[in-house]
Amino acid sequence: MTYNYSGIFPAESADYGPYTPSLPPHARGADLRIAAGARQPRGCPIAAPDLRAMAASGVWSQVRQPAYVCRDGGEELSVILAYAIRTGTKRNLQALRAAEWRLLVSAAAALRTEGFQYALDNGAWSAYRTGAPWNERRFIVALRHLGAGADWATIPDIVAGGHASLDLSLKWMRTVLNATPLALLAVQDGLTPDDVMPFLGARVGIFVGGSTAWKHDTIEQWGTVGRSVGCWVHVGRVNSIRHISHCVHAGITSFDGSSASRYAVNTPKLDHARRQLALFSSCAHKQLQPVERSFGPPADDVHIAGMPTGWSTKER
Repeated sequence: MTYNYSGIFPAESADYGPYTPSLPPHARGADLRIAAGARQPRGCPIAAPDLRAMAASGVWSQVRQPAYVCRDGGEELSVILAYAIRTGTKRNLQALRAAEWRLLVSAAAALRTEGFQYALDNGAWSAYRTGAPWNERRFIVALRHLGAGADWATIPDIVAGGHASLDLSLKWMRTVLNATPLALLAVQDGLTPDDVMPFLGARVGIFVGGSTAWKHDTIEQWGTVGRSVGCWVHVGRVNSIRHISHCVHAGITSFDGSSASRYAVNTPKLDHARRQLALFSSCAHKQLQPVERSFGPPADDVHIAGMPTGWSTKER
């Protein structure tokens, strides 16, 4: 299938420019959803961030890079970034903070970061789980309130929606890029690298969603795409050590899950796994760079309290 969205961005290049983007419509006194033809909700108590001041300060000069740890001989090994679904439970937040995890804040839930570094989800998964229609208004409010400070934001998508999801995401891409440093394009069942590679780059990465089986079967190819393009690759719903291992060996940049959010006892186990697995690599793999990597043996899975072994049986 061929996509032609030249009216949204140059079709010949996925270079969306340096991180000093044009100001989103709401910063110019217009509604952020002007492209979608909708009106801003009345009575919204959230003020838009001062994006002009942020741009002038250079906060958007470059895309945030993953953290690294140094090991023997000064070799720099990448550690996959971990995001926990936002929780308000103090004990769980304490464990997450100690492990240096980040939070994934959903537009469908409370817009609180709890003082963590964070990413912003569009809320489509939450709507899918409850059977409710996706709330476009809530996403716009979330994007306006949290987009500028987020590591990345997920472009609106359709859960397991294939090419229809890609159509929707491309229509929203410019709006999201105007409001956040990095936008992740969700890949769903039926999409191939050829479908999305023209749109990827330093400011547009990949969010691996889709059904459980499809995600499991294609994660390696999305890791390869990320290395070849040099873009961020995130995997959703990772709740076991075995699948953290799968993500690490595929060269994934980050993952999210709910296990650590729900059970503080699981956080040390999962965090130890993501850090220890970096040592299995015989050479450092720097995230977001198109380099080769050799992998060590996968870690054995262990029981995680309250969660089934393996991928979640639900779809994203």
